[in-house]
Formats: sequence, C-alpha cells, structure tokens
Amino acid sequence: MLIHDEIPPGMPTMQRLKAKITYKFEDSERGGRVLITTQDPEALNAIHEFLRFQIKDTRRAIHWKSQNRFHELSS
Repeated sequence: MLIHDEIPPGMPTMQRLKAKITYKFEDSERGGRVLITTQDPEALNAIHEFLRFQIKDTRRAIHWKSQNRFHELSS
C-alpha cells in the first residue's frame, strides 16, 4: 500500500501479523468507526506507527488544501 509514494510506517508489520489484528466496524452518530485490536505488543506498536502517520498525513493535506484555497480566494 503506497500513500504519497511511500509505504506507511507500521504497514509491513501489520501485514505480517495480520492474523493477530482484529478490525471491527461500528456505526456511530457521525458515521462510523473502526476498532483495531490486538494482544500482540509488536502489532500494537505497528498500529500506533501507522495511525500516527495517517494523522500527520491528514493534517498535512488539510493544511495544503487550506493554503491553496486561500490563494484561490485572494486571486
């Protein structure tokens, strides 16, 4: 899985330990959420690395979009 031409941190370990990771979708008031659980410490660390990357990448994308939108509005 490539995101912005890179393999997200934690992804190779999550793939290797996929039998030790459980994903469960739950509906919520605002749409839904995915619960990711494991009892394996290495898998847990990989999940945390992956989620930190996703949060950072999303913030970067939001910042980029807001900067470009600002330039569009000021032109």
